[in-house]
Amino acid sequence: WRRGGVTPGEAHAFDKNSARGRLTSLLLHLLASDSFLNSLARLSPLAPPGLAPTRRRKEEEEEEEHEVLVEFLDAVVSDGAFVLQDALGRLADIRAMQADMEGKEWAGLPDGVKRDRTSLHGQLEGVAVHFLQLAKANLALLDLLFASPAIRASMCGGELGARFGGFLDLSVKHLCGHKSKTLHLHDPARYGFDPKELVTHLCRLIARASQYPEVTASLRVASAPAVYARLLRVAGTKLALDPDTQHHLNALLQPL
Repeated sequence: WRRGGVTPGEAHAFDKNSARGRLTSLLLHLLASDSFLNSLARLSPLAPPGLAPTRRRKEEEEEEEHEVLVEFLDAVVSDGAFVLQDALGRLADIRAMQADMEGKEWAGLPDGVKRDRTSLHGQLEGVAVHFLQLAKANLALLDLLFASPAIRASMCGGELGARFGGFLDLSVKHLCGHKSKTLHLHDPARYGFDPKELVTHLCRLIARASQYPEVTASLRVASAPAVYARLLRVAGTKLALDPDTQHHLNALLQPL
């Protein structure tokens, strides 16, 4: 716990959002170890022979262990979708408040109203920064999990693969679709908001999941060709993607 930056003795350790951050921090620390990542991969029936358990498992045991892995991965995906959408929503609220403060009507508002709105703006900033930190940590966690082909296959198949694809689709549309206009903040670095960083994470995940039909079907590329065409254009001109990621992204999206 201490190596993962977690201090469970703190008074707020069991606050929901604080606990979420500490658990993610701990998992990032553990998954940086090949031995821990391999121990998770062994729970998958798709684990390569070199990672197979030393003893022979019954079929019922294998199914039960895989269910544990899928439940864990489902929690990572669900939590990632929640914190990223919440962070982007709070940032959009901040941009709307910035626009209000710049408007002609602001000068004519009573001082008490200005104080209240300024206070709310400050509160939103704190919440947005916290959730954005959680969202970026969750994307880093997904990157580490995807390093294992067996774990990646468990995450991208079946119902979980469809939910994961839905998470990627919603995130791409928020960052590259019409909603992206609501994220044109003054001084985005103040909040730790770097759209290129987030889109780079999403491109890597999409590229590595592109071989799984459950994920690609949930991306709904055909229903939003302009959004995904923009994603491909941004990936090719503004992001420093590795050649393998760019290749798989091109293969998936260039037909647009």
